[in-house]
Amino acid sequence: MRNPYLDTIIFVILLISSLSSYACSCAPDLKANVYSAERIFLAKAISARVHNEANEELSYVEVEFGVIRKLKGEVPKSVTVKTRPPGGDCGVPITVAEKYVIFLRKGEEQIGMCGGSHQVYGFFPDEPEEILKIVKQQSK
Repeated sequence: MRNPYLDTIIFVILLISSLSSYACSCAPDLKANVYSAERIFLAKAISARVHNEANEELSYVEVEFGVIRKLKGEVPKSVTVKTRPPGGDCGVPITVAEKYVIFLRKGEEQIGMCGGSHQVYGFFPDEPEEILKIVKQQSK
C-alpha cells in the first residue's frame, strides 16, 4: 500500500529545491551601499507598472516614488526607477503605498536588493539615522 503523504512530501521537497535555485544571493552591507550610492532617500511608492517583455529576462517594474526625506545627494520630489521582478534577479518587491529606502548609484535609475534598496519595516526605525551617520563619516 502506498503512503498517501509520500507524493505530497516529494512534491514539496522538489518545489523548495527549485525555488532556492532562483533566490537572490548577495550580502548587502549598509556602509558599502551608502559609500557607493550617489543618492539615498526615504520614499513612498506612489505607483508601479509591470513591463512584461517577450523575453522574460528583459521584464521590469517601473516605480514612481514620492520622496519623504533626502539622506544623501540631490533628489527631486518624485523619482521614477526600474527594478527587476523579485527573485533570482534581486529585484525589490514593490507594494504601492509602502515606504522604502532607495539607494541609487551615479548614472543609474535601477534599484535592487544587492544595492541596498528595500522596504522600510517598523522594526528598524533608526535606519535613516544610521545612514546619515555613515554619510557624515564619508564626507570627512
